[in-house]
Amino acid sequence: MKSRNRQAQARNRKGQALIETAVAAIFIVPIALGLLDVTTMVLCNQINDSVAKNAARAAANQPNQTSAQQAAQNVFNHISHSSIITSVGFNAGGFKYSSSKDGVMVQSRMDVNLPVSIAGFQHQVFIAQSVQPIVSE
Repeated sequence: MKSRNRQAQARNRKGQALIETAVAAIFIVPIALGLLDVTTMVLCNQINDSVAKNAARAAANQPNQTSAQQAAQNVFNHISHSSIITSVGFNAGGFKYSSSKDGVMVQSRMDVNLPVSIAGFQHQVFIAQSVQPIVSE
């Protein structure tokens, strides 16, 4: 009789552990998926900032507006696209070359598809701007 009682207690403990694990997973899985999206947004924002800065630097080293815009475009062309980063380029009106040698302004736009669609936030657009002084002669 004691043996049956011990077996029943062991089954109850196993069942209790299974239920506790399932309840914990209900909370942990959405938090982990949300953190994946947040991490993706932070990384893509940093990449976009870096691209804008590099494009502005490349443009600032050019002697005229045409070659400056082409140099900035070349920076955008070297960004590899994926299922997450769908496009990178100039934002509308996102290139200004000041002929008075004040500087070059580049505004980049990055379209990002998030890996986990939570609450309708599947697609994000990041815009970054960088201004660099013209250093070419």
